Amino acid sequence: MTAEYTTTAVWLVIAVVGGATYLFRLSFLPLIGRLERVPPRLTGTLRFIPVTVFAALAVPSLLSLSAAPTPHLVYEPAKLLAAGVAVVVAWRTKNMLATIGIGMVVLWTVQLLL
Repeated sequence: MTAEYTTTAVWLVIAVVGGATYLFRLSFLPLIGRLERVPPRLTGTLRFIPVTVFAALAVPSLLSLSAAPTPHLVYEPAKLLAAGVAVVVAWRTKNMLATIGIGMVVLWTVQLLL
């Protein structure tokens, strides 16, 4: 059984969900504005947002789950190796340009050799 949706219904859902998201995000501005000082626990929690967003963007390009015919992980060894090297370079040097550059060189080299 398939459901048919009109163009108007789709746009209405997009507008309502977008408006709700905007209002939800906007609601935090007055809340934070009332605080004289942001609590240390909140500041500590907010520090992890960039890391989690990066992980949410990067991990799906490295690993994915295939459901057919049986569930298993799908990955490319070249990407995993380059990501591992990039993590080590980032950890040791704390230099973003070096991390990106070395990660790209490792990826291209491994892809060329495989």
